[in-house]
Amino acid sequence: MTEICEISLCRPYAGTSSLKARVSAAVLQKNEGYTWVNKVNKKALLSPGTISVRVGQKIDRKRLWQKKNSTSVHFKRDRFKRKHKKTFQQITASVIEGETYKPQIKEDVSVNYIESIPTKCSLDGIDEYVVFDLERTGLSRTSDIKQISAYDGKNMLNLYVSPRQPISSKASDVTGITFSFERNQMYYRGVPVESVCIRKALLQLIEILTCACRL
Repeated sequence: MTEICEISLCRPYAGTSSLKARVSAAVLQKNEGYTWVNKVNKKALLSPGTISVRVGQKIDRKRLWQKKNSTSVHFKRDRFKRKHKKTFQQITASVIEGETYKPQIKEDVSVNYIESIPTKCSLDGIDEYVVFDLERTGLSRTSDIKQISAYDGKNMLNLYVSPRQPISSKASDVTGITFSFERNQMYYRGVPVESVCIRKALLQLIEILTCACRL
């Protein structure tokens, strides 16, 4: 009886009829992990069962491993292969047994294309063009621009932009750009560089784009 009670603690929201409580518990369990129940028990001066602790830790380790591997190229390639194999099996079955299911999405991309390097872009025959690049503080959608570079064939633009949020360590490792909010100073590989606000940087980028269109 003790083991049954301990296992049921892994999903405590199943014992209530309140939809709000069930949804809140499910969201908390998803965000904080399955061991959050043990933390709640400790706060309530209750001793969590050994089975609940062991099961929660096991599930959290599995979720962490899946999250870490889901972003790798190997995982994405295997997922693409499985999807491609499933589509091939469905097509084969439709040929043998007749068409019972037709996928709406066609996969024209080969597996080898995932790791292939794009060919160099040729600008022959193009009179006006502008090549520009942006460096950001991170990979999220809310990341700030920290550097703008542009080239229209004649004029070069390279501006460091003062960010409004900290630069992630991974972004600094890749670009070598750091920013001190205490000193309001940007550094490139440890050397102080001049930076401007985002408004001034974008206005200069618009200016070089406008000049290229007028040529």
